[in-house]
Amino acid sequence: MQGAQAGSGGIEIEVDGTIIPAGRGADATMIAAIVHALKANR
Repeated sequence: MQGAQAGSGGIEIEVDGTIIPAGRGADATMIAAIVHALKANR
């Protein structure tokens, strides 16, 4: 993760050059829905 501080707890999902940041406390269901949608479009 560029520019992230150690221990920030955030993640970034990168697909085809598009980065989707998900900060601390992000809803796991929403992240799963994003990943599922990205996989369906491949």
